[in-house]
Amino acid sequence: MNNKISSFSGQLQTFLLIGNTVIKRASMLACFVFSSVIAIDAAQAQAPLEPAGGRVLTGGFVDMDWSDAIPCGDKITTVDEWNDNKQWYGNVYPYFGKIFPEVFRPDGSKNWYANWQLEITKIKAQGRVPYINLEFHGELQKHNNSECWHGGGKGNDRVGHNIIKEILDGKHNDIIDNIAWGLKGEKVPVLIDLFHEANGAWYDWSPCKNGESWARFRSAYMYVVNRFRVVGATNVKFGSSVWPNSDCWTDLDPWGKPANARGAVVADMYVPGYMDWIGIDIYGGDGEGSKFTSILNPWYPGLAATGRPIVVGEMSVVPFAGKAQWMTDFANALTSGNYPALKAFNWFDINKATESVNWRIDADGTGSWFDTLMSNPKFVGSFGTFEVKNKANNQCLDITGASTADFAKLQTYACNGSAAQTFTFADLGGYKMELRVLNSNKCVDVAVASTADGALIKQYTCNATNAQVWNLRVIDWATMEVELKAANSNKCLDVDSGIGPKVQQWWCTNGPAQRFFLNKR
Repeated sequence: MNNKISSFSGQLQTFLLIGNTVIKRASMLACFVFSSVIAIDAAQAQAPLEPAGGRVLTGGFVDMDWSDAIPCGDKITTVDEWNDNKQWYGNVYPYFGKIFPEVFRPDGSKNWYANWQLEITKIKAQGRVPYINLEFHGELQKHNNSECWHGGGKGNDRVGHNIIKEILDGKHNDIIDNIAWGLKGEKVPVLIDLFHEANGAWYDWSPCKNGESWARFRSAYMYVVNRFRVVGATNVKFGSSVWPNSDCWTDLDPWGKPANARGAVVADMYVPGYMDWIGIDIYGGDGEGSKFTSILNPWYPGLAATGRPIVVGEMSVVPFAGKAQWMTDFANALTSGNYPALKAFNWFDINKATESVNWRIDADGTGSWFDTLMSNPKFVGSFGTFEVKNKANNQCLDITGASTADFAKLQTYACNGSAAQTFTFADLGGYKMELRVLNSNKCVDVAVASTADGALIKQYTCNATNAQVWNLRVIDWATMEVELKAANSNKCLDVDSGIGPKVQQWWCTNGPAQRFFLNKR
C-alpha cells in the first residue's frame, strides 16, 4: 500500500504481508479458453452493490499497530482488534472488514487462499462483508522475512514484476483461480479492490512502472475478472481506486499531470462491464488543501461519470488540532446529498510505526466524537450474512426460482446453501435491518407496502422505505433464534406452511411459524 503521508512529504512504499503457511491448492481449472470468456454476459457482474436511500456503508481496516515486530509486517489481525473497532461506528459493526493479502509470500512462493482464509473467517464472524485489496506483490530479494524492507537500503527490497505482462502471459492463472474458487466457497458478498492506485508509478501493476499502456492494464483487469466468472464466483464484486496525488501519465496525454487531466486518468483506469464500483483513496491533514472535500472535489466529476457507485477505498487523517473538524466535514460530505454517487468508505485504522503516523480514529482523543458522527442513521453497518431457517418447518427462506427480478416471491424451501437463500443483514441502528438477497442484490419487501395480514413478502429493488425495514428481536443469542417485524406494519414475518409454503406478514403470535434461526454463511 502506498505511503499515505506522501501528500505531505513525498512517496514511500509500505505494504502488508499476510499468511504464515504454504498450503497449496491445485488450480481447479485445467484449461482456460479466453475467447469463451468474452461471451459471458457482463451484466450480472455489473450489478451495483450499494445501499438505498442515500445511505453510506461503513468499513475499516483495524490492525492496531502495523509494526516491524515481525520484520516485514507479515501480521494477521487478531480477533481482539476486530472487536475493538466496534465502538467507533455508532455502536454498530462496520459493514466492511478490509484486508490486504499479497499474492506472493516473502520467499517468492504463491500465497494460496488457504494461507489467508483465516482473515475472511474473522471478518465473517464479526458479521462484516470482506473487502479485499488484492495485491500482486510481496516477494523479497532475500526470499525470507528476516529483515524488513521498510525504508529501503537493507538489501531486502521487493522483487520487481511486470504484473500486467505476467497476467496477460498466463503466468498467474493458478493463483487467480485458487483465490476465485476459495472466495466462491465463502458464499457471502465479497468486494475486491483490484490493482488499486494503479495511477501511482510505485506499484508493479501500474502501467507507468514498466512502460505498459493503459489499454493493456484494462486487458489484464478483464483477464482476472473473467477467470473469476469462469468458476462462477458471482458473489465477488470488483472495483479499483485512484490515488489523488500521482505523476502517472494518461493515454490521452502521455506526459500530462493528473492535476490537469483527472477525468482522463479515471477513463484510463475504468473498465466498463468489469467494475461494479469505482474508488478513490483519501488521506488528509492540516490545511485547506488537505480537507476531505478539497481532495475529493477535483476527482468527483470523473468518478461519477462512470455511472458506478463511488467508494472511498482507504481513508484517514493525520493527528492535528483540527482533526475533529476534519472528521465532521467528512461525515457531512457523505450525508449531505452533495455527492450522491458516494456510497461507502473504509477507514485505515492503523498506528503505522513505519510512517511515524497514527492513523487510528481515536488518536488525539477523537474516538468518541467519531462515534457520535457515525450515529447518523445514514451510516450503515452490518449484522451479518445468513441462511434464515424457519423454526416451524425447518426450511430456509428462498427466492422462488432463484429469480433476480422485482416482485419475485419468497418461499421456504429445503436448505441448499445457494445464493437465493443467502441474505446480508444491513444494520441501520437500533436493531433495524435491511435484508439484501445475495442472488439478486434486491431487498426483502412487504408487497405494495401493505399493512394487512397475509400480505406477501417479495424481493424488490432496495429503496429505503419502511416496507423494507425489519425490526430484529433476538429470542436466543446462543442459537440465534429471532423474530422479524416489518417496520411498515408492525407485523411479523410469518410462514404459512400449508400454502406454498407462503411467506407473508401476520399479526405477531410468538409461534414457531414466526421464529427463524440465523445460520452464518
